[in-house]
Amino acid sequence: PPLVPRWVAAILAGLFKAALIGGAIALVAWLLWRYGAPLRFNMGAASGPRQATEIGGLDIREESLPADVAGAVRALWQQGQQRAALALLYRATLSRLVSRQSLKLHHGATEGECLAQARSANAAGTLDGNSLALADQATTLWLNAAYGARWPAAETVAALCTRWQAHFDREAA
Repeated sequence: PPLVPRWVAAILAGLFKAALIGGAIALVAWLLWRYGAPLRFNMGAASGPRQATEIGGLDIREESLPADVAGAVRALWQQGQQRAALALLYRATLSRLVSRQSLKLHHGATEGECLAQARSANAAGTLDGNSLALADQATTLWLNAAYGARWPAAETVAALCTRWQAHFDREAA
């Protein structure tokens, strides 16, 4: 005699099948929600893709930044807050590229996607080489520190702050 009656096995098999289908639907829905921004269609002629105000959980709105970004980065670094210093430098760089140089970044973009978009804009002639070089270095320092716990030397950060200030603060004047 079977250990489980056929009708119980049929019910359990049906429940298992429904759970698998439900799980697959939930996974696809989550993936579309999380990574679907580049796939969304532009339904209105006047409305474009939503411009990013946050990248990787970092607020890149200009009003969220201190007046003296380079000075604030240096101060945070000297206080031993290396992660906060590099996060500020990275998000301020993206903020300048978006708000002052019209780089198009979408919500949900990764650091790599932001850098790829900056490289594309540079290749198209809409982003200057100095801005790209600063974005590249700020992104590299941020990724190495945030995800690899590889911290740059203080001199590297100080030199980048000097170049950043000369380029982006001059641009505002």
